[in-house]
Amino acid sequence: MTSVSVPSDIVKRYCSSLPAQFETAAQMLLSLVQGPVDDREVRDLYGELHRMAGTAQCMGFPFFGDELAKIVYDFEKCTSGALKADKIFLGSVAKRFDRLSKLLEYVTIRNSLLLRDLEPLEGVAETRFIKARYQQVFSAQRVVYCDDDPALQQLMTVILDDLGVKAVETASDGRELLHKALKFKPNLVITDWQMSPMAGLQLLRYIRQGKSAIDTNCPIIFLSTVKTVNKIEQVVGEGVARFLVKPFNKASIARAIYQIASTDSKTETKIRKSA
Repeated sequence: MTSVSVPSDIVKRYCSSLPAQFETAAQMLLSLVQGPVDDREVRDLYGELHRMAGTAQCMGFPFFGDELAKIVYDFEKCTSGALKADKIFLGSVAKRFDRLSKLLEYVTIRNSLLLRDLEPLEGVAETRFIKARYQQVFSAQRVVYCDDDPALQQLMTVILDDLGVKAVETASDGRELLHKALKFKPNLVITDWQMSPMAGLQLLRYIRQGKSAIDTNCPIIFLSTVKTVNKIEQVVGEGVARFLVKPFNKASIARAIYQIASTDSKTETKIRKSA
């Protein structure tokens, strides 16, 4: 299990590591611009930019993450055939990347919106009954969170711990999650979409088809920077309980978990009444 850190420390580490991450992606792009266009290298770059965009947004830097997400969206068009990942396309991405590099100096802990979001839940009634119900729901969860970015693993652990979830496990991709589930026995899965070697969609199918130790009806929350209608419809059609577009925060995660628990509770009540 990922140890719980102070949110400001997570953001600080992210800000310190971002320049090196950006340089790695820039070198991957430069290799494609100057050398042969290799499909595998294009996919690798897409995966890296997808991860960086989601993390930047979740860390509270939408001005940086949104610009990265626009580039990711164009790479999505390449996979669908709407655009071609040729030298012209990659050259235009390189120019956008150069402009994006000028924003790096503003990615500082002082400018993070995340730390403003980690406030007490909005919209939660003040009655003792409602508060007790929230505590009951969150404390009953055994959550495994799957994301290939360690910073987001730490952030999600902080959020879940703050909500009162006592049992939390993390994994870097679907395969690791399935392995850890053998002992951890989660009753809720929260997963990113784009991961390697096993992505979120493949993980979803493994669980729903009964190929894992996880209950086939286990609620699954999908998180992604991808927000095209066809992508959302695809995972919802395959059994996702909730689809959340990054960035996520304490309120959005709490709302999703509570809504899922409330739905399950109503279903159980109907079953008991009909029995």
